[in-house]
Amino acid sequence: MSSKAGYNDAPESGSTPSNPPAYVFPQGSSKLDDDALLAVSPREMGETHRSAASLADSLIMMVDDEELNIEMTQAFLQEAGYVNFTSQSDSRRAIERLRERPPAVLLLDLSMPHVSGMDILDQMRGDKQLRHIPVIVLTSTIEPHVKLQALAAGAMDFLSKPVDPSELALRLRNTLAASAYRDFLAQHDPLTGLPNRVAYAKFAADVLQASLRARQSGALVHVGVDKLGPINDALGRSVGDLILQRLSKRLASSVSTEVGGELGTRLHQPSLFRFDGDEFAIVLPHVESQELVADFISKVLEDAAVAFSRGGQDVFATCSIGISMFPHDGSEATDLMSKASAAMRKAKEGGSNSYEFFSAKINEAAAQKLNVAAELRRAFARQQVDLRFEARLDANTGRIVAAEPVLYWLHPSGRAIYGDELLDLAGATDAGHMLAEWAVEQVLHTLEVWRKTGVEAVPVRVSLSLAQISAADVLELVRRSVKHGLDPKRFILEWQQLPALEDVRPRELQAMKDLAQMGFPMALGRFGHGQTSLAWLAQLPLSEVRLDATMLRDIDRDPKLAALLESTIGFVNSLGLVCVVSGVTSLQQLVVLRRAGATRYQGPVVDQPLKPSDFAFKRLVVKPRPTI
Repeated sequence: MSSKAGYNDAPESGSTPSNPPAYVFPQGSSKLDDDALLAVSPREMGETHRSAASLADSLIMMVDDEELNIEMTQAFLQEAGYVNFTSQSDSRRAIERLRERPPAVLLLDLSMPHVSGMDILDQMRGDKQLRHIPVIVLTSTIEPHVKLQALAAGAMDFLSKPVDPSELALRLRNTLAASAYRDFLAQHDPLTGLPNRVAYAKFAADVLQASLRARQSGALVHVGVDKLGPINDALGRSVGDLILQRLSKRLASSVSTEVGGELGTRLHQPSLFRFDGDEFAIVLPHVESQELVADFISKVLEDAAVAFSRGGQDVFATCSIGISMFPHDGSEATDLMSKASAAMRKAKEGGSNSYEFFSAKINEAAAQKLNVAAELRRAFARQQVDLRFEARLDANTGRIVAAEPVLYWLHPSGRAIYGDELLDLAGATDAGHMLAEWAVEQVLHTLEVWRKTGVEAVPVRVSLSLAQISAADVLELVRRSVKHGLDPKRFILEWQQLPALEDVRPRELQAMKDLAQMGFPMALGRFGHGQTSLAWLAQLPLSEVRLDATMLRDIDRDPKLAALLESTIGFVNSLGLVCVVSGVTSLQQLVVLRRAGATRYQGPVVDQPLKPSDFAFKRLVVKPRPTI
């Protein structure tokens, strides 16, 4: 189940309103204040926001073999307001007592019979439960090497015997404050002050267990900020951080209104968390139905969808949300988190400012992506993916005018997967960059082999996405090839899956401009597939546009589809661009294309993709070598 949510009075499609509200960033920190933070944090995390008064309630343990020292220290501490005190005079039981009731601070004497303070320190550092307890060492020695040894073993501070009461109170307060701050940082995001991923995992597990015992339902909600990467690139990470801080306040406001309401329980209330990057999470401990969750999510999307103004630059920030329900979608916290993230990614794919409930279909798609990625990597490692070439012909003369390298994979099922289908599969996984870099290397190598063997080369068209040209080493690879003799005019760069211009990162746009300045012809690929913006036709120095093969479907049987194709070809031709049609499978389609004004075509009607040597022999003219 998915839905779009727009601004106030926005259309159902979730499109941006003409006059969105504008908020100017204030100078300075935009973290949540303590009251707002406590309102949306799990109750048990309130102890990490300890005041000076609450620090005095911390448990202090003292291990010393002299009872008089213990009694005097306890009296000092009670006078200073520290009333929660325990002690152990037999050092042999110290570790056992520490495990039974871990203190906030341990006061440890170094010189004791049976087990020394140094031995206790060593045992504590090797114990996962005890290694983080702050230790103040009490010692009568003034030897520097003893102090250094204790510090190396993990002691935080020293007090010399006899202990001065004022100094003891001061050192204890500083140690407790430092420990509280360390605990806070371990469970909170430093940018927004919200509880972090560690705290989220623990709270989600606690809520889930309580829900299962009470036979109640709840939800994990993952919130991703849309297009934060391009904003960081265009305006700087500091602006992106301010957006995250402002959004954290708006999300906190949405969540805090539900505290004490029907989305909470007696033990747990709705709580907000922030991960690294652009992701937040909300735990709803009690929900009666998907409709209640959808109402809450719609409010969250409405509150978060705002326009920011920074230095005269308007920045539109929206969110995409994924939801997993428990116990419906699972009974393990980590599994439910993964499912909420998968649903959020699905929402992002469907467009910004929307939400998606997890479904089996999403799970199947995610599993399929993982399987395909694994299969592709194995096939790549076993050299089962190879590069072949497909001819592009002039529609009027039938002569070859260009060659298209085609990634070709003989799948274990026996089916050949190649061309756009293989690119789509790779692009849906993290294998796309690897294949793109390898393909460009192979094309450049093939061109060099053809040149050295006297093959009359034709322009070669290579398909790339913006992410591939910027993330992989493709740009540097092409630059080096030009230095070593590659003629840029023989290497056509075809851009696929181009987003809206405003979503393009500056470094990606600059990479495209650099390649154009180097003399590489550029083409727009798979026009008519997806949501490629027409603005690219004016932005890039294009020489041709390749129509997607899906535009050929039923054109020889449906006059409306044929008319649509004809108008598209006419539009491309009117811009002075060469119109290429791919995926031509029949002579009937070819007749329609010629009548519509297409000038270039390729596909199975010509032949199947051939290996480089076969393509050169069958399709290219070999220059006669000079004889001696």
